Amino acid sequence: MPEHPKAKMPGMPDFADVMAFYTALFEGMGEIGTELMQFVSNRLALDLATQQQMLGCTDPAKLMQIHLDFLQRAFEDYAEETGKVVNIGNRVMHDALERHLHKRDKDNTPI
Repeated sequence: MPEHPKAKMPGMPDFADVMAFYTALFEGMGEIGTELMQFVSNRLALDLATQQQMLGCTDPAKLMQIHLDFLQRAFEDYAEETGKVVNIGNRVMHDALERHLHKRDKDNTPI
């Protein structure tokens, strides 16, 4: 079936190019979602363990130390996770743009 003359406008990417770009983005969103689900699962396990420690504690000084350790660990974990998600996002966007630009270069389509 011949392509309609207006199906591809000059200077515009073709449908396959656009789909490759968005496919890369959606794959990346899935990767970020998986990472965040693992993080939340791990944090919930640590939260429950800390609650158990606190419930069994009878010394106020020890209770304060458990709480401070929990807060310090949570801060470190969230900072590390933020870095991971930002790195994944940067890589995903880079890969999506590379696919897009590589396709355009192969087609000699101006940006």
